[in-house]
Amino acid sequence: MLFYKLSDNKLITFTDINYLSLISNPENVKVLGLCDNLCMIPDLSQFINLEELYISNNLYVSNLPDLSKLSKLHTLNCNNNKLTELPDLSNCIYLKILNCNNNKLTKLPDLTNLINLIELHYNNNPLTENPDLSKCYNLQSLHCSNNKLINLPNLSSCINLSSLYCENSKLTYLPDLSNCVNIEKIDCSRNKLTEIPDLSKCEKLKFLYCEDNELTKFPNLFYLNKIVKLNCSDNKITELPDSNILNRITTLKYCRNVFNLLPPNVVTCDDRYQ
Repeated sequence: MLFYKLSDNKLITFTDINYLSLISNPENVKVLGLCDNLCMIPDLSQFINLEELYISNNLYVSNLPDLSKLSKLHTLNCNNNKLTELPDLSNCIYLKILNCNNNKLTKLPDLTNLINLIELHYNNNPLTENPDLSKCYNLQSLHCSNNKLINLPNLSSCINLSSLYCENSKLTYLPDLSNCVNIEKIDCSRNKLTEIPDLSKCEKLKFLYCEDNELTKFPNLFYLNKIVKLNCSDNKITELPDSNILNRITTLKYCRNVFNLLPPNVVTCDDRYQ
């Protein structure tokens, strides 16, 4: 399927990708979609003012064309293809959203020029290598679940990060999050984590999901007055903190651990907090 929008926001749809070559004014196209079981993606170099590009659900597409001419691109969604690599994105300096979920990527291209990136999604890929996010100061949402990663990229520059999704990988530790003072949600469940890093600077944190890991200590919540949901079930935690800390949390799950003793006034897992 082919769809595109011109500068007047009128949506035009075709079922045959061959109509792409018939577009008489590619420089006026702002939004372009090339989706649903296409066999290849044609040259896009004439779409120089393109702002949004959607290349999805193409089970026979293993690579993308050169995107270096698309310097105004702010959204690239290329999820659910068979991509083994992405093209050079260094000229796409206005890119805000990059979604490459559900592909065959083992690494991402250089992202250090993408200083305007807000959302980065690379779930469900056989990635073993992290991208460099040291220049992604504006990144707000990072989705890197269901990969083969054993660690995450350095996030110390991502001071605007608000959500981190890294569940179901092979992580043995999380990076330093002390600079991520705006983070509100962390999902690091179903990994190999033995501890949760210091979160004392993450005072806006509301949701923490760390179930099904190898944690031996309960996360330190002393400074986290805004947290409302915590799931630390299926770990190896032996002790819970004081009930005054636990009672701040609206939804708390801590089943299937190895507690020696519950604090006074803390109900069992199968009661209030389940």
